[in-house]
This record gives sequence, structure tokens and C-alpha cells, in this order.
Amino acid sequence: ALFGSIERFFGILTEHYAGAFPAWLAPVQVVAIPVADAHADYPRGIATELRALGIRADVDVSDDRMAKKIVNHTNQKVPFMLLAG
Repeated sequence: ALFGSIERFFGILTEHYAGAFPAWLAPVQVVAIPVADAHADYPRGIATELRALGIRADVDVSDDRMAKKIVNHTNQKVPFMLLAG
């Protein structure tokens, strides 16, 4: 075993990167944020295309303001954010 257990290995990775994993290791690699609800279809299409390429992508269509969405995903340490609108 590399470090004794897979859990210990991920614990070491999490400590080393302080939760800000490199893009290839991040649980969500890209989040698409529409500027307004009226523009939500375009980011959904982009996220679908990215998923087809094997990229872990999400779309944030929550009721929060765009600035709050950016702060939330920055705190979650998502490597890439796409703003569309």
C-alpha cells in the first residue's frame, strides 16, 4: 500500500493542496454561471458539451446574485468558472 490506505492518501492530498486541487483532480472542474436567468440555456449547452468531452462541469442556476455565485465557487475552490450572458 502506498500510504497504508486510500483514505490516508486522500487526506495527505487534501492537506497538501489545502482543498484547491489541480484541475485534473478537482471534483468539479468547471462551473458555468449565467449572468441572468434569461441566459441560462447557453451555459447549460456548454456544460453538456464539456461533459461529453469528459470534463466535470456544472451550471449554477441558483437564485443568488452573480457576485455571490462567484464568491461561493471561489470558496469551493472550483478551478474554472465560465460567465455567460
